[in-house]
Amino acid sequence: MLFSEILNSEYTLVSVLSRRNNAEFLHMRNSDGKDIAVRILPAKTDVCVYEKLCGISHKNLTEIYDVIKENDKIYIIEEYLNATSLSEFDSMSEKGCVRVIVQICQGLLVLHSMGIIHRDIKEDNVLVEDNGNVKLTDFGISKLYKADKQRDTTLLGTPTYAPP
Repeated sequence: MLFSEILNSEYTLVSVLSRRNNAEFLHMRNSDGKDIAVRILPAKTDVCVYEKLCGISHKNLTEIYDVIKENDKIYIIEEYLNATSLSEFDSMSEKGCVRVIVQICQGLLVLHSMGIIHRDIKEDNVLVEDNGNVKLTDFGISKLYKADKQRDTTLLGTPTYAPP
């Protein structure tokens, strides 16, 4: 049985979180009420960062459960977060800002210790849970650091957020 068939038989689509560039990001739930997020990407997508993050559990990173390659698609199964993106906050106290920045840095420290460069840190990719915990998400354009490369010639990221 194909993974896509297993996924659709065991999980129900709750909502489509986004659809763009031949990719989908779905919120799904099983009969036990377990929520997951599923990224469905074209087979040619480089998912080495997602594979490296598989099974890594850190309070400031969205957990990646599995990466499944099947025919012409790649399925990335990850933690579903019922959280608010930083972009949805109208304002925040100075103390709140410091707490968020410290947690972003803690998540980045883990990524960097694994040789992963996020490359798309922006308000939409920083999620704040109800308990105040902050998680980095969306590793779609992240890369593995290569010491022998002086620069990255591929321009990716969100304009005004992407580093030069």
